[in-house]
Amino acid sequence: MRLISIATKGVRYLAKQSKDIAKFGQKRIARQGVTDQMLDTLTPFRRLSTKPTTLSDPKYFIQKFETETGEKFLPLNWANLSEAEKVDFIVKDRYSKLVSHKIMGNIKNEKAEHFYSLDSEGNIVFYKKGNQTHCSGEVPIDGSTIHNHPGFQREHMDLDAIESVQKHKPELLGSIAHGGEDIKSAFVSGERRSYVVDAMDNRFLLEVPIDIRAAKPLEKLSASVEPMGYINKGDNVTLFAFNKIRPEKDAKVYEIFEKGKKYQQLKGTPEYSKEEMSKIILDFNCAKADALPNFTWREEMLNALAEQIGFRFKKIKGLDVYNILLNKMKIS
Repeated sequence: MRLISIATKGVRYLAKQSKDIAKFGQKRIARQGVTDQMLDTLTPFRRLSTKPTTLSDPKYFIQKFETETGEKFLPLNWANLSEAEKVDFIVKDRYSKLVSHKIMGNIKNEKAEHFYSLDSEGNIVFYKKGNQTHCSGEVPIDGSTIHNHPGFQREHMDLDAIESVQKHKPELLGSIAHGGEDIKSAFVSGERRSYVVDAMDNRFLLEVPIDIRAAKPLEKLSASVEPMGYINKGDNVTLFAFNKIRPEKDAKVYEIFEKGKKYQQLKGTPEYSKEEMSKIILDFNCAKADALPNFTWREEMLNALAEQIGFRFKKIKGLDVYNILLNKMKIS
């Protein structure tokens, strides 16, 4: 996996870190599977010292955070935190969101699933690479997980083809949000947020309420049995339908492929044009996308389940919001 860096550490930044470490001490964070390259690339300006963060108007920002977050989705020990500790959490919570989007931007194009865990302060504490359909790992209480869904799209189409279809007929590609195992894992692990990004850069956030995070594992599992069966049933129905219609759609893909081969033979003659060849390639890519399973129905199902069970699910815009923030500030 190629990691895309967002910044190079400056002399002033390093000098300030050194002073803060000397005064407040250095963080000691237990990590598993996380390399120095990952940390330096994904969080180049991470805070290495234990210096607490501050805000200009603590009471205002605390009230704002509580209102926007909602009582059911606050950290488990929120009521026991001091004002200073709440402020520190709020700043680090925003940092955690930024890191999560940075990670999603790095893994969205991968052919295999990649799984990251963040603790409640946004520190990357776990990483694991899986296969094309599955990857799981450890997550701290009140932490976040981030993983990608390559899907059939990334398995059978290259990135140029996906981008082309997205531009002209995005409905053929659809989206791949959380699956049944993703929700079950979130309920059992005690995580606060679960992010998923697919190969089309659709980004999804599932937030787990306090009552599920605080429950005993068996109770969490019991609460998740019915909806999990519902989602898995939906998966099977979709795949069964896909297997029934695939021959017809495969035939269309083959037909356009043969048309392209014949047209390519005209290259160098007056009958050949780049525009027509580009159209045939687009038609081919669209036909291929149409022949692959479309899991967009998961969004509607997850919205219904979220209301039924009490978790929160939504599609989020990473590029429109968080990349702007990343360009304007250094993660510290």
